[in-house]
Amino acid sequence: MTLRPVSARPTEASSESQPAPAGAPPPPAQAEASAERSDFDSSARRPPAPARNAAAEPILPSLDLGTDLPEPGSPDPGGIGPLPPHQESHGGERVEKTATPNAEIPDLGAVTSEIEFTEPFDVEDVKLKLDIGHTYRGDLVVTLTSPSGKTVTISNREGGGADDLQGTFDLSQFKGEPMQGKWKLTVEDKARLDSGTLRSWTLGIASKSDAEPPVSVEMPVLGKGQITDRYSAEITSKNGFVYSTTWGSRNGKSGNVVNVWDMRGQEPQLVNTLTIPGAGTLGDVSISEDGKTMMVSTNRGSIVNYDLSDPANPVKLSELSTADMRPEVHTGKLATVNGKLYGFLSSIFSSPPKVVVVDLSNPTEPKQVKSFATGSPYQHDVWVKDGYLYTAGWDQGMTIWDIGGGGRGGSPEEPVKLSTIPTKGGATHNIATTRDPVSGKTFAIIGEEHVGTVGRSSAGDIHVVDITDPTAPKEVGFYHVEGAGTHNFALDAEKGILYAAYYNAGVRVLDIRGDLSEGVKAPDGRVDLGKSGREVGHSLGKQTGDNYVWGVTLMDGKLYASDMLNGVFTLDPSTIKLPEHPGGGHDHDHDHDHPEQ
Repeated sequence: MTLRPVSARPTEASSESQPAPAGAPPPPAQAEASAERSDFDSSARRPPAPARNAAAEPILPSLDLGTDLPEPGSPDPGGIGPLPPHQESHGGERVEKTATPNAEIPDLGAVTSEIEFTEPFDVEDVKLKLDIGHTYRGDLVVTLTSPSGKTVTISNREGGGADDLQGTFDLSQFKGEPMQGKWKLTVEDKARLDSGTLRSWTLGIASKSDAEPPVSVEMPVLGKGQITDRYSAEITSKNGFVYSTTWGSRNGKSGNVVNVWDMRGQEPQLVNTLTIPGAGTLGDVSISEDGKTMMVSTNRGSIVNYDLSDPANPVKLSELSTADMRPEVHTGKLATVNGKLYGFLSSIFSSPPKVVVVDLSNPTEPKQVKSFATGSPYQHDVWVKDGYLYTAGWDQGMTIWDIGGGGRGGSPEEPVKLSTIPTKGGATHNIATTRDPVSGKTFAIIGEEHVGTVGRSSAGDIHVVDITDPTAPKEVGFYHVEGAGTHNFALDAEKGILYAAYYNAGVRVLDIRGDLSEGVKAPDGRVDLGKSGREVGHSLGKQTGDNYVWGVTLMDGKLYASDMLNGVFTLDPSTIKLPEHPGGGHDHDHDHDHPEQ
């Protein structure tokens, strides 16, 4: 789902009196938006890119917001109704796979064939269907060996001089064995004169019901900082403080403020409010790794930079607006590359859409150093990690760029494109990356966002793309919540946990350790993370219109959630149990701090 105010003219006095930066367009004339539901359909998913018009407010295909949205606890006349509190586990299912080797069984020789299962469950029962052609089946010894090395004999020179060995065999001897791995069928000819062919074999395995994925644990709410005069939006944290932006128009007030929260106690304390004059809605809020600089993106085509020497009282350092950044900087991320601080901005409505790179080594004098076109019809967000830039280009998909780590001579000033991959369903919205130290594989976790209704509905899955070779990415998995869609992420890379804001489904917590290309596979061949037992936690997901979570951030062992309708929640992730092995197995307490990513 994409949320976008039709208009957001400020209607109250500003606490700052700075004029708009040089070259910035005048604030668009705006009015309170409507709240009618805008259901997504296939005809609406590829709208034309808006023409560049500095005098008009460009409209992203989306919900129109207004004053008749349900407040927390009120009835939801147009809603989708309650959803499951968390993803159901899916142990106990039967999975069948077939091999057709059509391999010769030589006289006094042997042939082997393998079938591999990726499901991380234990075996309840095994059914083997054989089709072996042979002119004297009493010559044959047939065995099946599990991934753990256990071997069961299927036929030991039985059947005399009859032709062929065909039929289905129940193999209860494998009960309790691990299902995951390679199963090997061996056919040996033990007598002279006759030969045959291993035509095909099918292995059907039912997993044990007690080997179902771990239960998703609810994270308790520790505190709440209530904001109901404006819609809360982006959120980030550093040095004991949380910073949340505002969005759209609510109660006659524009989304032009950043709220500053002191989180050193259990209850969030609102200690400051920063107003950005002339803005109607704010985009990202991003903080440098050293905690000294904060950057806020605005829909007036600018970024505003603050000094965080006193985290409770940020001091404005500068504002930058360029032609490439206008009419709106929708998202912006701060990242240090080769020792220099940069801002990577998404100019979502420019024609064509583009990424703008700003040198912020001196945040009092920011300088644009690069602008390049990418995305279709929008460029929505970026992720920067280990010398790579990942851009979320909506229906264009994810594009990977070398900016110093890809060995192609790229830099922030001159990125080198490595690859582009559209994800299933389009609407590539946001990206995070994670590396599995065991397999050595690297994965991109991608959010998909479609149109929905604030407080009521949302749509869009999480996608997993194998980017171990950044020049040849491949989509390998997904996570789906029925009746809800994902938004922004917080990644605990050290622990291998993804926290995903899920709008009307609250917050979902995924175990992303290990090889994400292995697990229970959907018919299209992608791994279903939900059915593979990857969901380990959830919160704020009653599905009654009470909550609508935009974003999440990690700090000092706590998770903070920005709820559009209510403000900021403090959640306790220490209740989450991680299995010994991703997707199942023995649990252990997850009681460590979550570094912010």
